[in-house]
Amino acid sequence: MLEKAVQLIPQGWQFPEITEVCITWNGSQFKTEGYQKTDWEISKTIKRRLEQEIKISIVYLTNEPFGDKPPFLSEEHDLLKAIGEQIATKIQQIISRKEKEFERLNNQALINSTQDLIWSIDKEYSLITANQEFQKSIEFQTGQRIDPGDSIFQGNSSDDEYTRRWKRHYRRALNGETFFVENEEPHPEEESEIWYEVAFNPIIKDDNITGVACFARNITETKRAQLEKAEAEKNIGM
Repeated sequence: MLEKAVQLIPQGWQFPEITEVCITWNGSQFKTEGYQKTDWEISKTIKRRLEQEIKISIVYLTNEPFGDKPPFLSEEHDLLKAIGEQIATKIQQIISRKEKEFERLNNQALINSTQDLIWSIDKEYSLITANQEFQKSIEFQTGQRIDPGDSIFQGNSSDDEYTRRWKRHYRRALNGETFFVENEEPHPEEESEIWYEVAFNPIIKDDNITGVACFARNITETKRAQLEKAEAEKNIGM
Protein backbone atom coordinates (compact mmCIF):
# COMPACT_ATOMS: atom_id res chain seq x y z
CA MET A 1 0.00 0.00 0.00
CA LEU A 2 2.72 2.50 0.96
CA GLU A 3 4.74 1.70 -2.17
CA LYS A 4 1.74 2.71 -4.26
CA ALA A 5 1.02 5.80 -2.15
CA VAL A 6 4.45 7.36 -2.73
CA GLN A 7 3.94 7.02 -6.50
CA LEU A 8 0.52 8.70 -6.42
CA ILE A 9 1.18 11.57 -4.03
CA PRO A 10 3.30 13.76 -6.41
CA GLN A 11 0.34 14.10 -8.76
CA GLY A 12 -1.41 16.33 -6.19
CA TRP A 13 1.38 18.93 -6.01
CA GLN A 14 1.81 22.01 -8.19
CA PHE A 15 5.12 20.78 -9.60
CA PRO A 16 4.69 17.01 -9.92
CA GLU A 17 7.67 16.68 -12.25
CA ILE A 18 10.08 17.68 -9.43
CA THR A 19 8.08 16.31 -6.48
CA GLU A 20 9.55 13.37 -4.57
CA VAL A 21 8.08 11.55 -1.58
CA CYS A 22 9.28 9.48 1.36
CA ILE A 23 7.01 7.67 3.84
CA THR A 24 8.60 6.31 7.01
CA TRP A 25 6.72 3.79 9.12
CA ASN A 26 7.66 1.02 11.52
CA GLY A 27 11.36 1.31 10.74
CA SER A 28 10.88 1.11 6.97
CA GLN A 29 11.10 3.78 4.28
CA PHE A 30 9.08 3.89 1.08
CA LYS A 31 10.46 6.43 -1.40
CA THR A 32 10.07 7.59 -4.94
CA GLU A 33 13.11 6.80 -7.05
CA GLY A 34 14.57 10.30 -7.02
CA TYR A 35 13.90 11.19 -3.39
CA GLN A 36 16.68 13.09 -1.59
CA LYS A 37 16.88 15.88 0.94
CA THR A 38 16.66 19.40 -0.53
CA ASP A 39 16.08 22.91 0.78
CA TRP A 40 12.40 22.66 -0.10
CA GLU A 41 10.62 20.16 2.11
CA ILE A 42 7.42 19.81 4.08
CA SER A 43 6.61 16.85 6.30
CA LYS A 44 3.87 15.57 8.54
CA THR A 45 4.21 13.10 11.43
CA ILE A 46 1.13 11.30 12.69
CA LYS A 47 0.78 9.01 15.67
CA ARG A 48 -2.69 7.92 16.69
CA ARG A 49 -3.35 4.40 17.89
CA LEU A 50 -0.47 3.09 15.82
CA GLU A 51 2.44 1.42 17.57
CA GLN A 52 4.85 3.44 15.40
CA GLU A 53 4.76 6.94 13.97
CA ILE A 54 4.12 7.50 10.31
CA LYS A 55 5.98 10.37 8.67
CA ILE A 56 5.41 11.71 5.17
CA SER A 57 8.04 13.99 3.64
CA ILE A 58 7.51 15.92 0.41
CA VAL A 59 10.45 17.58 -1.35
CA TYR A 60 10.93 19.58 -4.52
CA LEU A 61 13.96 18.20 -6.30
CA THR A 62 15.59 21.57 -6.78
CA ASN A 63 17.54 24.05 -4.73
CA GLU A 64 16.58 26.96 -6.94
CA PRO A 65 14.89 29.88 -5.11
CA PHE A 66 11.15 30.36 -5.52
CA GLY A 67 11.23 34.12 -5.16
CA ASP A 68 9.11 35.89 -2.57
CA LYS A 69 6.45 33.16 -2.50
CA PRO A 70 6.83 30.02 -0.36
CA PRO A 71 7.39 26.93 -2.52
CA PHE A 72 4.50 25.01 -0.97
CA LEU A 73 0.96 26.35 -1.07
CA SER A 74 -1.18 26.41 2.08
CA GLU A 75 -3.52 24.01 0.26
CA GLU A 76 -0.59 21.59 -0.13
CA HIS A 77 0.05 21.69 3.61
CA ASP A 78 -3.63 20.87 4.15
CA LEU A 79 -3.46 18.12 1.53
CA LEU A 80 -0.41 16.57 3.21
CA LYS A 81 -2.23 16.48 6.54
CA ALA A 82 -5.29 14.87 4.95
CA ILE A 83 -3.17 12.27 3.15
CA GLY A 84 -1.35 11.46 6.38
CA GLU A 85 -4.62 10.95 8.22
CA GLN A 86 -5.95 8.72 5.45
CA ILE A 87 -2.81 6.58 5.39
CA ALA A 88 -2.77 6.29 9.19
CA THR A 89 -6.41 5.21 9.16
CA LYS A 90 -5.76 2.63 6.44
CA ILE A 91 -2.77 1.20 8.30
CA GLN A 92 -4.79 0.95 11.50
CA GLN A 93 -7.54 -0.89 9.62
CA ILE A 94 -5.01 -3.36 8.22
CA ILE A 95 -3.49 -3.91 11.67
CA SER A 96 -6.95 -4.44 13.18
CA ARG A 97 -7.86 -6.98 10.49
CA LYS A 98 -4.63 -8.87 11.08
CA GLU A 99 -5.18 -8.85 14.85
CA LYS A 100 -8.72 -10.16 14.42
CA GLU A 101 -7.53 -12.86 12.05
CA PHE A 102 -4.80 -13.86 14.51
CA GLU A 103 -7.36 -13.96 17.31
CA ARG A 104 -9.71 -16.05 15.17
CA LEU A 105 -6.97 -18.54 14.30
CA ASN A 106 -5.79 -18.64 17.89
CA ASN A 107 -9.31 -19.28 19.17
CA GLN A 108 -9.84 -21.90 16.49
CA ALA A 109 -6.68 -23.69 17.54
CA LEU A 110 -7.75 -23.48 21.18
CA ILE A 111 -11.23 -24.93 20.73
CA ASN A 112 -9.85 -27.70 18.51
CA SER A 113 -7.32 -28.76 21.14
CA THR A 114 -9.99 -30.51 23.21
CA GLN A 115 -12.21 -33.55 22.72
CA ASP A 116 -15.13 -31.64 24.20
CA LEU A 117 -17.80 -30.37 21.84
CA ILE A 118 -17.88 -26.57 21.58
CA TRP A 119 -20.34 -24.53 19.54
CA SER A 120 -22.42 -21.37 19.60
CA ILE A 121 -25.61 -20.24 17.93
CA ASP A 122 -27.45 -16.96 17.42
CA LYS A 123 -31.07 -16.15 18.30
CA GLU A 124 -32.26 -17.65 15.01
CA TYR A 125 -30.65 -21.03 15.85
CA SER A 126 -27.95 -20.44 13.23
CA LEU A 127 -24.44 -21.69 13.89
CA ILE A 128 -21.87 -19.03 14.79
CA THR A 129 -18.81 -21.21 15.36
CA ALA A 130 -17.96 -24.81 16.25
CA ASN A 131 -14.93 -26.97 16.82
CA GLN A 132 -13.97 -30.10 14.92
CA GLU A 133 -15.34 -32.50 17.54
CA PHE A 134 -18.77 -30.91 17.26
CA GLN A 135 -18.66 -31.13 13.48
CA LYS A 136 -17.75 -34.83 13.63
CA SER A 137 -20.68 -35.47 15.99
CA ILE A 138 -23.13 -33.61 13.75
CA GLU A 139 -21.92 -35.35 10.59
CA PHE A 140 -22.34 -38.74 12.28
CA GLN A 141 -25.90 -37.93 13.40
CA THR A 142 -27.17 -36.22 10.24
CA GLY A 143 -24.71 -37.09 7.49
CA GLN A 144 -24.26 -33.38 6.83
CA ARG A 145 -21.78 -30.70 7.78
CA ILE A 146 -23.07 -27.49 9.32
CA ASP A 147 -21.24 -24.29 8.39
CA PRO A 148 -21.49 -20.92 10.14
CA GLY A 149 -24.80 -19.34 9.16
CA ASP A 150 -26.55 -22.70 8.68
CA SER A 151 -29.39 -23.79 10.94
CA ILE A 152 -28.17 -25.84 13.88
CA PHE A 153 -31.06 -28.20 13.08
CA GLN A 154 -30.06 -28.72 9.46
CA GLY A 155 -30.75 -32.32 8.54
CA ASN A 156 -33.37 -32.76 11.28
CA SER A 157 -37.13 -32.55 11.02
CA SER A 158 -38.59 -29.45 12.68
CA ASP A 159 -41.15 -31.64 14.45
CA ASP A 160 -38.99 -34.49 15.69
CA GLU A 161 -38.37 -35.02 19.39
CA TYR A 162 -34.64 -34.23 19.05
CA THR A 163 -35.30 -30.76 17.58
CA ARG A 164 -38.03 -29.94 20.09
CA ARG A 165 -35.79 -30.97 23.02
CA TRP A 166 -32.82 -28.91 21.90
CA LYS A 167 -34.98 -25.88 21.12
CA ARG A 168 -36.24 -25.99 24.71
CA HIS A 169 -32.64 -25.94 25.96
CA TYR A 170 -31.63 -23.09 23.66
CA ARG A 171 -34.70 -21.03 24.59
CA ARG A 172 -33.85 -21.35 28.28
CA ALA A 173 -30.37 -19.95 27.61
CA LEU A 174 -31.75 -17.23 25.32
CA ASN A 175 -33.97 -16.20 28.22
CA GLY A 176 -30.86 -15.64 30.31
CA GLU A 177 -30.48 -18.94 32.16
CA THR A 178 -27.16 -20.75 32.60
CA PHE A 179 -27.59 -24.49 33.21
CA PHE A 180 -26.34 -28.03 32.58
CA VAL A 181 -28.11 -31.04 31.11
CA GLU A 182 -27.04 -34.63 30.50
CA ASN A 183 -27.52 -35.74 26.93
CA GLU A 184 -27.35 -39.22 25.41
CA GLU A 185 -26.33 -39.70 21.78
CA PRO A 186 -25.39 -42.70 19.59
CA HIS A 187 -21.66 -43.40 19.78
CA PRO A 188 -19.99 -42.62 16.40
CA GLU A 189 -17.58 -45.58 16.61
CA GLU A 190 -19.21 -48.16 18.88
CA GLU A 191 -22.60 -49.87 19.05
CA SER A 192 -23.40 -48.08 22.27
CA GLU A 193 -24.39 -44.70 23.60
CA ILE A 194 -22.23 -41.72 24.50
CA TRP A 195 -23.15 -39.34 27.31
CA TYR A 196 -22.36 -35.64 27.48
CA GLU A 197 -22.81 -33.05 30.18
CA VAL A 198 -23.80 -29.97 28.20
CA ALA A 199 -23.38 -26.44 29.58
CA PHE A 200 -25.62 -23.73 28.11
CA ASN A 201 -24.48 -20.13 28.55
CA PRO A 202 -26.15 -16.97 27.23
CA ILE A 203 -23.94 -14.79 25.02
CA ILE A 204 -24.41 -11.23 26.26
CA LYS A 205 -23.31 -8.16 24.29
CA ASP A 206 -24.17 -4.60 25.33
CA ASP A 207 -26.61 -5.96 27.93
CA ASN A 208 -28.49 -7.93 25.26
CA ILE A 209 -28.56 -11.70 24.81
CA THR A 210 -27.40 -12.39 21.26
CA GLY A 211 -26.95 -16.15 21.30
CA VAL A 212 -25.92 -19.26 23.22
CA ALA A 213 -22.49 -20.78 23.83
CA CYS A 214 -22.45 -24.54 24.50
CA PHE A 215 -19.79 -26.86 25.92
CA ALA A 216 -20.38 -30.62 25.96
CA ARG A 217 -18.09 -32.74 28.16
CA ASN A 218 -17.91 -36.50 27.64
CA ILE A 219 -19.13 -38.21 30.83
CA THR A 220 -19.73 -41.66 29.29
CA GLU A 221 -17.43 -43.58 31.65
CA THR A 222 -18.89 -41.90 34.71
CA LYS A 223 -22.44 -42.45 33.49
CA ARG A 224 -21.82 -46.12 32.69
CA ALA A 225 -20.40 -46.64 36.17
CA GLN A 226 -23.47 -44.98 37.69
CA LEU A 227 -25.83 -47.10 35.62
CA GLU A 228 -23.93 -50.31 36.42
CA LYS A 229 -24.00 -49.46 40.10
CA ALA A 230 -27.71 -48.74 39.99
CA GLU A 231 -28.36 -52.01 38.15
CA ALA A 232 -26.29 -53.95 40.67
CA GLU A 233 -28.14 -52.39 43.59
CA LYS A 234 -31.43 -53.21 41.89
CA ASN A 235 -30.44 -56.86 41.46
CA ILE A 236 -29.34 -57.09 45.08
CA GLY A 237 -32.66 -55.67 46.14
CA MET A 238 -34.49 -58.28 44.16
